[in-house]
Amino acid sequence: MAVLQKIRNRAGIAVIIFVGVALFLFVIDHETIARWFNKSDRSLAKINGKKIEFTEYDAVANEFHNFFALQGQRIEQEDLRELVWNNILHKHLMSSYFKEIGLAFSDEEYYEVYNGESAPANYKQLIEPEILKLKYSSMLAKGFYQPSKFAELEYFEENNSSDIEYVMLAYKNIDDADIKISESDLQSYYDKHQNMFMNDKRYREVDYVVFYITPSTTDSLQAFEKIQTKYDRYISGGLVPSIKEENLSEIDLLQMGLPENFFNEETGTLSDVILNNEAYFFSELSEINFIPDSVRASHILIRPNENFSWEECHEKADSLLILINEGADFGLMAMNNSEDGSAEKGGDLDWFTFGMMVPEFNDACFYGKIDDIVKVETDFGVHLIKITDQTKAMKKLTLTSVYEEIKFSEPTVNYYFANASNFATENTTGSKFDEAVRKEKLVNYTAELGDLDDKIGQTEGARELVRWVYDDKTKEGDVSVVYNFTDRFIVAKVKAIYEKGVIPFDLVKEKIEPEVIKNKKAEKLLADLEKDVAKKMDINDIAEKYGIETAAANNISFAARYIPSLGFEPNIIAAASVLDMDVLSKPIKGNNGVFVIKVVNKTQAPSKTDFTDEQNQAMIEFMSKLYNQNTQVDFMLEALIKKAKIEDYRYRYF
Repeated sequence: MAVLQKIRNRAGIAVIIFVGVALFLFVIDHETIARWFNKSDRSLAKINGKKIEFTEYDAVANEFHNFFALQGQRIEQEDLRELVWNNILHKHLMSSYFKEIGLAFSDEEYYEVYNGESAPANYKQLIEPEILKLKYSSMLAKGFYQPSKFAELEYFEENNSSDIEYVMLAYKNIDDADIKISESDLQSYYDKHQNMFMNDKRYREVDYVVFYITPSTTDSLQAFEKIQTKYDRYISGGLVPSIKEENLSEIDLLQMGLPENFFNEETGTLSDVILNNEAYFFSELSEINFIPDSVRASHILIRPNENFSWEECHEKADSLLILINEGADFGLMAMNNSEDGSAEKGGDLDWFTFGMMVPEFNDACFYGKIDDIVKVETDFGVHLIKITDQTKAMKKLTLTSVYEEIKFSEPTVNYYFANASNFATENTTGSKFDEAVRKEKLVNYTAELGDLDDKIGQTEGARELVRWVYDDKTKEGDVSVVYNFTDRFIVAKVKAIYEKGVIPFDLVKEKIEPEVIKNKKAEKLLADLEKDVAKKMDINDIAEKYGIETAAANNISFAARYIPSLGFEPNIIAAASVLDMDVLSKPIKGNNGVFVIKVVNKTQAPSKTDFTDEQNQAMIEFMSKLYNQNTQVDFMLEALIKKAKIEDYRYRYF
């Protein structure tokens, strides 16, 4: 009995512990649990074997967040993450290189950036990468020199040109089915062109089906009953939520679904209940106005600031208005007093349509008359507006409209979720997924997903789905669970996994096949043309033999990228630049077919010995690329990234 009692006591304790743990796990956040079980590795990335801990990212992110807050600016999370990541890459890849070549950003320079004012504390490291980029750009720009001989070569390459006649045996004239290729042909092409099959970044190709949630007939009926209740209340004078729709033309009304004659009704006319764009609505014609479609105006803007109050803005505007009414030139007054970019044009804002300006400004211009000068206050400041021109006034309506959107109900959502769930549970492999798509005639969408993407196709907020795709346990051919979005459910299949580096042969075999077929066609056509050239046939005889006509292309220079009517044909351009006049070329393999060409005319560039202008232009173009904000020394960071061994785990956290 004592032993049994001990067992009972221990069992009771075990049950209590089990229930307690179960309740604890029930209430605690699942992401916290995941972090506990993954405590062994909290790294954000590995750069050349060195772990980058998430704490480093967190610290830099907080500093950037505080930095922007101090400047009174707000930064989106996605932009912040990219900014922090680039800062980390700079620290671990570029800093040592800059240090090696002697580039630095001193404390004195940091304070100088802020014009001697109190610089934000501890934020030097945040702006340092951009400052060092600028310094490096300047160093490269000053070190660049275009030798005279290079400039001379480019001058003649751009200005010497040739006119040619050619015969092209087009690849498209040979049926692909007539060309036999083997697996070894594909493998041989792949082995020789692996540089063409490189991924700079890893990505996943996924197929997915979408189950769109559309309101049912019952949902539509419920919406109609609600709008009918609002309609009856509106007629009886009750309060109903409504919106004003202003400045509507006859076309606008027709697009809304209102009857043709509604545009010509009197104010107070009420429409029937109408269905349009997944919503029921009715409208009352509340105003009829005659206003122009477009207005031209000039203005003088006076802005308030910490030293100049709104009251003082109005006082200044009133003083200017008195001077203008007494004969002062409005344009001159705008040039001397307006505080926006239009000042240099005498305040002229050019033509604008209804709604382009803020409401107060808009109404003053469209409901006023030509030559009116009015004072208006907006969020930008106090304006003096002169209406300089208007198009002919046209009839416009203002409607008071009441809407009831047709929304899908919970039963409707459950119906589509059941369909999506059945699809996911019955088709758990790639082959079953594909077969079900064909059998059920579903639309099969395809997308390429990066590990930090937040959308799939046009569907936003897909991080959970992307995380699943990149989970270490997810393999090629795996099918997902149902992912829920606002108005749709998605089930995805991992079609292919592409890692950084050389893409495996099996994943590119289908893409290689057209090129291998084209090469086989080229071999056959080259052999045929070589026989013709060996027989001393001229270009017209060759054209006649193949039942085609000779064609011409003029003004082909070595520096050209394209040939009119042919497109990108660099081999033809190169041959034309060195071929002697009236000499038939050897057969040339091109992008669209196999060619023989003959130069019928050459134009030589004007002779010159001074190439200073060309040298200067080359240096200007080089510096322009360096200082372009979008490419500024990023090519160097990209080169270092390609060279480095980077294992990026950010997808685990975001």
